Amino acid sequence: QACKQAYLKATGKKYLLLCVSRLSPEKGIEQLLQAMTIMDNCALWLVGDGPFRQDLEQQALALGLPVKFWGYQSGDALHSVYSAGDCFVCPSLTETFGQTVNEALAMNMRVALPRVSVFTEAYGDFITGDAFWDPFHRDAMAASIQTQLERHAKQSPVGRPDRSKLKTWEAACESLLLEYHKAALDAQAQYDQRRVEKKVLCLLPFWFVLTAILSIAVLIFSKIVLLVDSIPKFAQQHLPNSLECKIHKARILLSGVGQQQQQPETKVN
Repeated sequence: QACKQAYLKATGKKYLLLCVSRLSPEKGIEQLLQAMTIMDNCALWLVGDGPFRQDLEQQALALGLPVKFWGYQSGDALHSVYSAGDCFVCPSLTETFGQTVNEALAMNMRVALPRVSVFTEAYGDFITGDAFWDPFHRDAMAASIQTQLERHAKQSPVGRPDRSKLKTWEAACESLLLEYHKAALDAQAQYDQRRVEKKVLCLLPFWFVLTAILSIAVLIFSKIVLLVDSIPKFAQQHLPNSLECKIHKARILLSGVGQQQQQPETKVN
């Protein structure tokens, strides 16, 4: 605390921001430096090391920002740094766990975070919504940080982590295991559905062929039925006439034979 007060007095600032991070481009510290240009009451302590440190030092110097680079810290030294900060800021958009955020929350620090899924899902239930800012929005980042700092100055309980909602490691691991189990069940259900869809697609050509064969068979059967139904009508219309013609011819023949038998015999002298 003494080191903090001396640094704030030397820089003429009111609040001390803390960022613990590896100093590399993907951690978003450049965006934090840009946001500090519109926060004239804040100084920043950067704890950590990495390949981007020299570039960040040059940027802070060029912008005229009060930034102290502490390098890599651990153990009691890191604990002391956490206890000194007024607000912890993590500008990274690529975190997968957020270890430093967990450490800050364990120290009951106010935090300001980008509104990305890894942070909103992990901390949204016990950190106030205005502690999150929209990514790539410098003014929104500054507003979120300033809101938390004003609460710190008023010693307001709003904005502090609700420890009653924090989970133990056992509960967190059990919850994570349930999430994996649910994900496995969903994946199995999707796999089964795809298998059914593939089977349906494989059977679809056979279904079309069978449908075509049945349609042709029904058509042929209907033609046969119509043909069978037409036979009696044909016989009724044509067979009687032909039979009458044959009877008539037979009568003519019989009448001719009868006339020949009735002619008188001619006597020969």
